[in-house]
Amino acid sequence: MKKYLAFISILFIISSVLIACGNQKDTSNDKKKSATVTVTDARGEKVDIPANPKRIADISGSSEELIILGHKLVATANSDSYDYTKPAPYIKDQLKDAKIVGYYMVDKVDVEAILQTQPDLIIVSKRHLKSVDQLKKIAPVIVLDEGLTKWKQRFKQIGTIFGQEKEVNDWLAKYDAKAKEIGNDIKKKTGKGTVLTLLADEKNTYTFGNEGLGQIVNDDMQLPRPEGASKNTGTSQINLENISKLNPDVLIVVSSKGAQAELEKSSIWNGLKAVKNKNVYYFPNQPYFGQSFLPIGKDKLLDDLKDKMAK
Repeated sequence: MKKYLAFISILFIISSVLIACGNQKDTSNDKKKSATVTVTDARGEKVDIPANPKRIADISGSSEELIILGHKLVATANSDSYDYTKPAPYIKDQLKDAKIVGYYMVDKVDVEAILQTQPDLIIVSKRHLKSVDQLKKIAPVIVLDEGLTKWKQRFKQIGTIFGQEKEVNDWLAKYDAKAKEIGNDIKKKTGKGTVLTLLADEKNTYTFGNEGLGQIVNDDMQLPRPEGASKNTGTSQINLENISKLNPDVLIVVSSKGAQAELEKSSIWNGLKAVKNKNVYYFPNQPYFGQSFLPIGKDKLLDDLKDKMAK
């Protein structure tokens, strides 16, 4: 009888151990399942992505947003707008470990270069839709809106995808407050007149409209445009005669080498109110043109505008 009871006890212990092991396996499987999350991208499609991606390849132009949110990039298309083989100088340290795989404003995607980086998540914009099927063979693919004008909305879209809405809202609130404060500082120095932003090379001159530098200065910093100035998306070509008609109180010019000298040869340019009153501020087109479209670049550009215009 004692031997029988001992045998029953041993069976009970073995059964308990096996059940415990089974429970551990179930828990492990649950963890594996929870390692992915389902998100909805800009196409309205549901995509299963890593809950905590470790190797992101971004060709959407959102690398700066991802850096702000603390994500690891192994590939980026946030290259310098004048040299697609390297990052812009102001962001090179943050992108030192990421492979440059093109330029985000170009439709063509270097699938082979992205494959070599072994990403666990790929982020593209609607510009790259024709490459999505190829890229899906490498890793899950999220499609974002193209967002140079509506960059804040796209930043919020990224925050929603990664469950980081608070971080995005906090960053944007700080940016908006900083832009308004610096705008007020500049008004104290230059007066409350109109401000026109220009892009110039040796042959042509453009207004920024409501993207890039124009958006920073006229919208974020709340410095008024001249009446009749372009509010179009992107840059719009403008000649000196039409700049003269706008005749702004302040000019901010992003210019290539030699463009400033060409402008200053013109009697029309020299007759502008801003030029006569020494209220013209020049910035080199590299990196300031590309920098003015992206969040880290915008934030740094606010500091540079303050240093040049409010001190």
